[in-house]
Amino acid sequence: MRSVTHYIQVIKDVHRECLPITDGKVATYIPELGKVDPELFGIAICTVDGQMYKYGDIDHEFSIQSMSKPLAYAHALQERGFEFMKTKVNVEPAGGAFDTIEMDSQKRPFNPFINSGAIAVAMQLHGDMQLRYQVLHVLMFCVSTRLRGCSFTCYGCAYTYAVLNKSYSSQLLAVSLNDLAQRVIKVRPIAC
Repeated sequence: MRSVTHYIQVIKDVHRECLPITDGKVATYIPELGKVDPELFGIAICTVDGQMYKYGDIDHEFSIQSMSKPLAYAHALQERGFEFMKTKVNVEPAGGAFDTIEMDSQKRPFNPFINSGAIAVAMQLHGDMQLRYQVLHVLMFCVSTRLRGCSFTCYGCAYTYAVLNKSYSSQLLAVSLNDLAQRVIKVRPIAC
């Protein structure tokens, strides 16, 4: 087991090394996100035994947005297993933006960290939509030292842009239904 001073030093070194990087921009596709100060930068790690180490601008609250995707995927892996999940979402680079709608040759999203992949992951969780939401909310609460809940301003902005994500869901559902139909046709031919 590493010492506390080791983790703190690693975090400080990474923070010092990355702090001068100023290329890139804050997200503006959701206007509320565009209001975030781009100079804010903090790092936190949590060890498997629950020890937290943090450094930098760690007292500033922020919207987790896509940071929820690895947590949801980890939960899906725990519920369904890697082999099953790999049939639903690939684990390869998408080669495009986080909101790409392209699929791989097996009609799967490229990975669980693009929007269509995250939707595919959520579709595989056990339970109905309400239960899935509750499970993911509890999961986010458990990994956060201070989850405050939903920012309705941010939610309202994101909801305005939800049309693209709804199209991902429709596309994934169509692929699933087509696959199901193909299996049914192979198992029991339909007589005309």
